[in-house]
Amino acid sequence: MEDWKINRHFGSEKGSSMVRTSLLRMYTALEGFDVSTAGLYAYFRSWRNTTGDIQTKNTVWHQKEYMYVQTGLGRTAFNSRLETLKKYGLITELDSNRGPNKKVYYVHDPLSRDDFIKKYLREVEELVKKVEEIERKSDENNRTLAKIAELNRKTT
Repeated sequence: MEDWKINRHFGSEKGSSMVRTSLLRMYTALEGFDVSTAGLYAYFRSWRNTTGDIQTKNTVWHQKEYMYVQTGLGRTAFNSRLETLKKYGLITELDSNRGPNKKVYYVHDPLSRDDFIKKYLREVEELVKKVEEIERKSDENNRTLAKIAELNRKTT
């Protein structure tokens, strides 16, 4: 396959995009936001224009049909995750002047950890509560295993 085609659809061999830890570990505490939504955000980040002029910077111009194919998500799955990204302020969908039904996607940076906690304190507290319950059960299980080991030592 020709190099220009590979670069056009898959990027440079040295290309990369960064996704904040808060997106992967904190945004998933929000209703309707899971790691597949974070994956779609990472996909948008990988296509986000970082070198354009002020009018195109931070934007993605691909048609949805192209993105359906490249992400492996069907129309419904893609659109539901896109709606979630829009709901939480990570993507703004804008009409384009390049044709009817054409959209441009402005890709925002996620909130920092501290800003996320300020904005979504209730959700953070709920997540911490769930994790602490899991850790408590794990501690109980470890104590039970220690008792079993002690009993086994006494019988051998």
